[in-house]
Amino acid sequence: MNPLNSRSQWWWCLPLVAWALAFSSFYQLGFLADAGFLIADNLYLQDLSYFSDTLTHDYFWSSSGNNIPYWRPFTKLSWLLEAQLFGDWAPGYHLVQCLWLLVCVVGLLVLARQLGLSPLFAAIGATLFVLHPSVVEPGCLVMARSDVTCAAGTIWAVSTWLKWREEASTTRMLLHFAALIVAFTSKESAVVLLPLFILWALMDDSRPPLFSSRFIAKLAPTIGVAGLYLLCRNLVLSGGSGAGIELNPARIFIAGGRYLQGLMPLQLNSSVHNISMLEATATETWLSAGLFWFLVASVAFILWRKKEHSALALLLWAGGALAPVLLVAELNVPGVANKYPLADRWMLQSIASTSLLFAWTLSYFAQKHSRMGMAMFILFLGWTGLALWNAAESHGYYVNDDTLMALEEQHFEQTPERFRTDEDLCRHGQRRVGRLMKKGKSNEAIAAIGALPETCKNEPLQAFNLLSALVQNRDYAQASALAPRVLANPPADRRFHGPMFLLCGITALKTGDLSRAEEWFLRAQKSGTAGCDPSIQLALTSVANKDAQTAAARFGVASRCAMQSQRNKMLLSAAYWWTQAGNASEATRWLNEARNGGVIEGKLKAIALDIERRIKQLSASPAP
Repeated sequence: MNPLNSRSQWWWCLPLVAWALAFSSFYQLGFLADAGFLIADNLYLQDLSYFSDTLTHDYFWSSSGNNIPYWRPFTKLSWLLEAQLFGDWAPGYHLVQCLWLLVCVVGLLVLARQLGLSPLFAAIGATLFVLHPSVVEPGCLVMARSDVTCAAGTIWAVSTWLKWREEASTTRMLLHFAALIVAFTSKESAVVLLPLFILWALMDDSRPPLFSSRFIAKLAPTIGVAGLYLLCRNLVLSGGSGAGIELNPARIFIAGGRYLQGLMPLQLNSSVHNISMLEATATETWLSAGLFWFLVASVAFILWRKKEHSALALLLWAGGALAPVLLVAELNVPGVANKYPLADRWMLQSIASTSLLFAWTLSYFAQKHSRMGMAMFILFLGWTGLALWNAAESHGYYVNDDTLMALEEQHFEQTPERFRTDEDLCRHGQRRVGRLMKKGKSNEAIAAIGALPETCKNEPLQAFNLLSALVQNRDYAQASALAPRVLANPPADRRFHGPMFLLCGITALKTGDLSRAEEWFLRAQKSGTAGCDPSIQLALTSVANKDAQTAAARFGVASRCAMQSQRNKMLLSAAYWWTQAGNASEATRWLNEARNGGVIEGKLKAIALDIERRIKQLSASPAP
């Protein structure tokens, strides 16, 4: 029996198993890149009292002070709710991310069946999607949540629209509305749905007359949700959309060609990366882009001639989903000076639609040319096995900052020297400095900063790195001399501002400028600096000020945010300084909390016994 003729529903298990195996390492992944200030260090996720503020602020709104002209309330509110469930446990957020990818996979299975594909070819389309190498980045980066939920909402919006158009019912209309709301409130690129539905409807031979009430009625939900979203977005951002359109033919041709190359099926590694102006002017770049544009144009022409309107609509969907990242003038991406910015996560919708298109193509060949169809099917099965084998390595780059830096370094090494920009060289040097700092080799890090190309040395980020290395090296005299320069010209990326204030505060504390130390630690705290460091340093500042009561209170605050390994130390510090403040009852309360939190051993046990002795002395002393 020819497996290509199989109608078994069990084929649906193929993409589900592929999804489960490929993303089985989600529990190892951490908060990387923007997820640091958006989630891990964001004090505005502490409780649900921030619900209305989260709804009415821009996407980057957080305790870091960052801002960006995007409004994505579904993503932000989802993180707020997840923070109540998972706290700072990153795997919880990654589990939700994987479940949204599963929603995409199931949506593609349903949509493929609606478009007439058999269960086998529907499964092939969904598997091509979930194992596509460019799905790894949005699947493994929590900061790409908007791309994943927007793709899920868009897939289901298309599916429910086709169902509702086929047979109107209140249930189908409500499901269509729900999918539209998820898509639009996740990311602005959902605007592609309206022109997609219009073109799809125009290609339908059974469509009602253009602009008739029946024609408009089927578009009304999309028009309504899109209009309401754009109105709310404009109000929240106070008109500052930041989404100016730039018709740059070279950018559209070169970057578009690279995206089209990245959409090709059966790849094991992503071919999508930022394109420098040096690379964009190379002859081979133009020839490569031209080849893929010609290929896509040829496919579109053939589909049009054969009146394969559903397949053509999938191709138009892919192109429309890429339009925003090819036409919007400012994409608000750091590190892309003199480059065309590209990213795997921006093509997720396009991967979804083209995966179904490739499955449709395989189905066509299976019907018309059985031998060719079987050869393509065997090739698909081989690729599936290799993609699953490769998943552990490709997903492993998103475990922590070190592995992500290793991936960036790999991309740098793969870039021909003639295409490398000054910024590439600077970032290469920064990564080396970062690795040395992680290993505690601050002297070598300082030397590495001094060895950077001259074009890098005057960058604010290099001054910040040098300050960090000096503080790590405990060279507070030089750090104190450098701090004013860093504060006067801070890194443009606001996520560095919290750590910058923390470093300046430590420098001030160590050099005896306690008022400045207090000021900068408070600013570091408000900027959403990672972990408990600002709270601990504020407590140490009070100790230096010989203010026992404030020190005790601040150590108590620090115990609430400290990691488990530090929590008892903070609790005992609070208890100790309450004894110094002469408050036996408060000292007893904090000591008991430390003991109730687990076994106290080693040096901490001796400290606890000393605190207990001091409490007894205080209790035995006559009241003043």
